Amino acid sequence: MENITLPAPDPNGIIPLSPGALSAENHGHKKSFGHFALIYDLAQKYWVRPRIHKADPRRHGEILSNMLKPFQTCRVLDVACGTGAAMAYLDKSNHYTGLDLSYPMLKRAVKKGRKKKFAAARFIHGNAEEPLFAKGAFDLVVMDTALHLIPDCAKALAETARVLKHGGTFVCSVPTLGIDARFDARWKGIMARSGVHGLTLEELERACADNHLSLSRHANNGGILYFLARKG
Repeated sequence: MENITLPAPDPNGIIPLSPGALSAENHGHKKSFGHFALIYDLAQKYWVRPRIHKADPRRHGEILSNMLKPFQTCRVLDVACGTGAAMAYLDKSNHYTGLDLSYPMLKRAVKKGRKKKFAAARFIHGNAEEPLFAKGAFDLVVMDTALHLIPDCAKALAETARVLKHGGTFVCSVPTLGIDARFDARWKGIMARSGVHGLTLEELERACADNHLSLSRHANNGGILYFLARKG
């Protein structure tokens, strides 16, 4: 799949691939998500999606299922996979790679992966800004409500495009300003104190175009935008 030699998985089934140097922002995220790993899924379902994103959690799953189920026997990279929520919407015939900066989150993802029984699965402790895979290594890259949290989101998007093969697909859900007034009002206050990004559709379209990705808007759910971007 790639032209690097990966280390062997550790006793928890996680492959260590983290670069030595991380930004202060990434160190902060790593620590925060480590603390919330045990309650992350419940927090997303009952707090983050309905109260912050102003989105229906059930519809979130339905939309992602609709977007991801058609992909079969693909080489899939799940960027900033967290606890592996997106795995539920992927066909088990795929060869799955989950990448995240939080080791405790990955431990939970490994358990879900074992239950899912993909054709092949691996979980990598690494950085979305520097994933270290070869150009064109994946047929599909997934990023589920994570892009806005990555400190250098422009670099992460560029790396997503790099590791996609020609004709490959990027499937993304991301909180986006300008599509839901209730979300906008809440998000602008959060941005001021939390350092998350306030992305717009126009910014996403421009960033995708700069990386040879053709963005196609799929759906909205409160303040969450769902899109596919094909690499040309």
